[in-house]
Amino acid sequence: MKKLGLVFLSFIFSFQLSIGAIIYVDNSLSSNCFSTYNPIARDCGGGTAQAFNTLAGAAAMAVAGDTVLIR
Repeated sequence: MKKLGLVFLSFIFSFQLSIGAIIYVDNSLSSNCFSTYNPIARDCGGGTAQAFNTLAGAAAMAVAGDTVLIR
């Protein structure tokens, strides 16, 4: 029973680690926002998200599992 619990916990933790980042593409930005993008206000400041002003910029940073949202 103890081994089954460890397997279950391993599964839960591995699932949590596989969730990728959300990266925004917003062509209204004058420059890229690294960890400061606020998707509600659509500006660089006060947020914690990444945003790029071009799709190419977002594609260069994205890795498997990430989600790129185009605005």
